[in-house]
Amino acid sequence: MKDLIKKARSSAANIGARSILIALVVFLLTAGIAVYVGIRLTATEKTLLLHQGKLNTQEAAMEYDRCLLTRVNIVTLVGRTVENMLASGSSNEKIEAYLTDQTNNIIATLDPSTTGLYGWINREYLDGAGWVPEADYVPTERPWYTQTMASDQEITFVEPYLDLQTNTIMMTITDLMKDGESVLAMDVSLDPIQKIVEDVASSTEGSHAFVLDKEGMVVAHSDITQLGRNYLSETDTIGNVYPDAAGRG
Repeated sequence: MKDLIKKARSSAANIGARSILIALVVFLLTAGIAVYVGIRLTATEKTLLLHQGKLNTQEAAMEYDRCLLTRVNIVTLVGRTVENMLASGSSNEKIEAYLTDQTNNIIATLDPSTTGLYGWINREYLDGAGWVPEADYVPTERPWYTQTMASDQEITFVEPYLDLQTNTIMMTITDLMKDGESVLAMDVSLDPIQKIVEDVASSTEGSHAFVLDKEGMVVAHSDITQLGRNYLSETDTIGNVYPDAAGRG
C-alpha cells in the first residue's frame, strides 16, 4: 500500500514538473512571439512614419515652390513692364505711379504684409509703397542691389533676414533690368512657408520640420523660437551632424 502511495506521489510530482515545464515553455514562447510581434509592429510603424514624413516633405516642397513662384511671376511681369516703360522713355514719375498701383494690388489680393515693389530705376530710388528713405540710405549699397548685381541670374533671391520687430523672416526677390543697372525688388514675408512647415510637423506626432537657406539660417521652423538661428554655424545643433551641408540649398 505504501509502495502504491509512493508511486502515486512520484507520478504526481513528475506530472506537476512536466506541467510546470510545459507551462514555462509556453510562457516563454508566447513572450517571444509577443516581443517579436512588438518589434515587427514598431518597425512597421517607424517605416510608415518615415514614409509619411517623406510624403509630407515632398508636398511641402511643392507648396513652397508654388508660393515662391507666384511672387517670382509678379516681379517678372512687373519687371518686363518697367523695361518697356524705360525703353519708351517714360518718366520716373510714371514708373513710380505704376509700381504704386501694382503694390496696392498685391497688398489687396495676395500679401498684405509685403512692403511692396521698389527699386533703383533709371538711376533713382522709386518706391511703390511711398516709403521715403533717410538721407544716409544708399540704394546701390543695399544687399538687394549688391547681391543682384553679383548674380548671373535675371531673378535673384536675396538672402532672407529676420525682422526683429515682427519676428518674421523676410526675403527679397529682385529682377535685373536689361540696362544692366536698374533693379526691381519686392520684399515678401515667409509666413506662408512657416504655415506649411507647421502643418507638416503637426501631421506626424513628435516630429519637427524646418527650412534652411543656403547659408544655414532657419527661415521656417515648427518651433518658432528657432527662427533666425544658423544651424550650420553652431556646434550644438543639427548643423553639426551634417557639417558638409554648408553652402547647399
